[in-house]
Amino acid sequence: MPRHGPDHLVSGAAGRCLLEPSKGVVVVTRFDCGTLWRLILMRVVHVVLGRRIRRGLDGLLFTSTITDVGSRRVISVSAFGTLDDLYQMGSVADHIKGAHLVARLKLRTSGGIFPYGGDWRHILFGAPGQSPSPLSEYAGPRKDRPPVRRTAASSGPDGRTS
Repeated sequence: MPRHGPDHLVSGAAGRCLLEPSKGVVVVTRFDCGTLWRLILMRVVHVVLGRRIRRGLDGLLFTSTITDVGSRRVISVSAFGTLDDLYQMGSVADHIKGAHLVARLKLRTSGGIFPYGGDWRHILFGAPGQSPSPLSEYAGPRKDRPPVRRTAASSGPDGRTS
């Protein structure tokens, strides 16, 4: 495989990755729908439930959805301020309903969590210094949102999932 940078930079890049989930994580979830009607249903449900879910999560910074009609696939990308913020998803009733619907529709899913790896200039070029994570600057409670709707079975006395 051809290298697109000087060998000394390419060979050391992996060692310069910090992997700090406290500075932001990106979650990518893939839904293989199989049929067109399941794809359409998945998109409708994703839009409707997505609005409700986003309203209740302080740590959710943004989501984006990609739909590939030809392969009958939906890819959801979500960014969270910290890994702890991601755990809020388990206490939002609408997210739990959506997960159960995915199982009932027999959709194949896969997902991954990608923590913040460090400043791009440092990782790619070995430049000194680190700029702040682009996700952690926006993390924290949002006062313009109502509190998270939690299910009784999944939240503890402190509001965290147990």
